[in-house]
Amino acid sequence: FTKAWQVFDVIPIRDAITWNALINGYSELGYGEESLNCYEMMRIEGVPPTVVTYVCTLKACCNVGAIDKGNEIHSDIEKNSLLESDLFVANTLIDMYIKYGLLTDARHVFNSLQIRTLVSWNVLIGGYVNDGNEKEIFDCLKQMANEYILPDGITFTYCLKVCGMSGAIHKVSDIHNRIILKGFERNVNVANSLIDAYSKCAHLAEAKETFNKILAREVISWNILI
Repeated sequence: FTKAWQVFDVIPIRDAITWNALINGYSELGYGEESLNCYEMMRIEGVPPTVVTYVCTLKACCNVGAIDKGNEIHSDIEKNSLLESDLFVANTLIDMYIKYGLLTDARHVFNSLQIRTLVSWNVLIGGYVNDGNEKEIFDCLKQMANEYILPDGITFTYCLKVCGMSGAIHKVSDIHNRIILKGFERNVNVANSLIDAYSKCAHLAEAKETFNKILAREVISWNILI
């Protein structure tokens, strides 16, 4: 970043785009503290943050575990009404709280969204999977149906993972039926998750049957079955 700073220092007027390039560069390479320092310098110079600024700094907060800074940025985001206008920022904020293990805060942000997309739902459901919270996951599925949001392969994969962990074979079968109905049965990632869930529930016949329906079997599919 020495060369980047040399160029940055000679720019007479630095705008948000210039700062974002530096903040994003540090954040993407895992230099969270440096990214947040740039954010503070940007604010000191009176340059208003943009959507890109907030997304990059929230990711930086995750990298270094800076929950206090994350909360501070959350307050700034709310002051600028970005939760209502930009789902990218909202989803990144939900993901940050999930990575801190603060699912109540993540759900609070999620519930405040006026428009919830499939991406928003998948981010939240993924958090509940990591927490092993089967009830919340299936409550999310019901709410998605009520809001006419169709699940995708990622949604099904998350649901199957938690069902396999808990050994809930009846729910695995229910999700399998939904997968067939939505046309995801031949999706390799979904099929692999089905094989894994059936195997963990000790239903190897169903696991083998699912395996046999995969048109292009990869090494991951074989390894799960083996």
